[in-house]
Amino acid sequence: MLTITLASKDVLDQLRNWLLFFNEYKEFKLLCFCTDKESILFCEKNNIQYKNIIEVHKENNNNFWITKSYIFKEASKDNKFIYSDLDAIWIKNPHGYLDNYKTLDIVFSQGTYFPKQTRDVLGFVFCAGFFVVNNKNLKTFFHLVYDLSKNSKNNDDQYHINNLLMEELEVNHLLDKQEVKFKNEKFFIYDELLLMYSKKYKFKVGLLPHKFFVRNDNLDISKAIVVHPLSKIEYRDTIYFFHKKGLLHKNYGTLKVINRIVLNKAIDIYYFFKNKIKKIFFKKIV
Repeated sequence: MLTITLASKDVLDQLRNWLLFFNEYKEFKLLCFCTDKESILFCEKNNIQYKNIIEVHKENNNNFWITKSYIFKEASKDNKFIYSDLDAIWIKNPHGYLDNYKTLDIVFSQGTYFPKQTRDVLGFVFCAGFFVVNNKNLKTFFHLVYDLSKNSKNNDDQYHINNLLMEELEVNHLLDKQEVKFKNEKFFIYDELLLMYSKKYKFKVGLLPHKFFVRNDNLDISKAIVVHPLSKIEYRDTIYFFHKKGLLHKNYGTLKVINRIVLNKAIDIYYFFKNKIKKIFFKKIV
């Protein structure tokens, strides 16, 4: 099955780490949608199939969410596919587990508390950072997601996916849940598969068990297949964060981690003195 992801120069550290895990699972094919020359060069150097969407990204005002919904639309035209954010780390091969749910049209990992309306009404959220499409007939749905993302005030793809799926959704049953807090927001996680049916769009939906597809990385991840850390961090700090969490591939290279930490520190020092000089200069003018 084809796996797609969205790449830019800001996430090349993440892409390098992600590929080390991904490349252990040869049965998967990868297509990177590249939004800039740097990510294209990276793909060419590493023999990764890619699609140049620089102009599309520009047309979308370099908006990550709109471009992300665009690649969903493009992939849904001809393929069954897996979408994975680059910070959703494939600890184990998910292929065997996901094969159990080929009869479901689309299967999502669990989101957290956004959008809040979905969380409050359904008791869970569909995460657009890792999901599987098993049915080629979801083109209309993803076209609608893209149109809404592009033409609404809120461009977030996950917001629109959840709002659309909420309409006329039959949830077979809600299993035992665990309450989790993050940044003073509550949400629930479920450790069994949730099954649903969208009467409006006529497709079967699944929500993957949290114990296998983990968002809250502060919980036990010993059974995890994919870990998609909840913590919000700057792109440049991701590798050090993965290193601390044990989510950095063993072959990533300690030197690369050290280089990234040193580079980040140098950038911090540069901007610290730059701002100091600006303040001094401004005082003199005043």
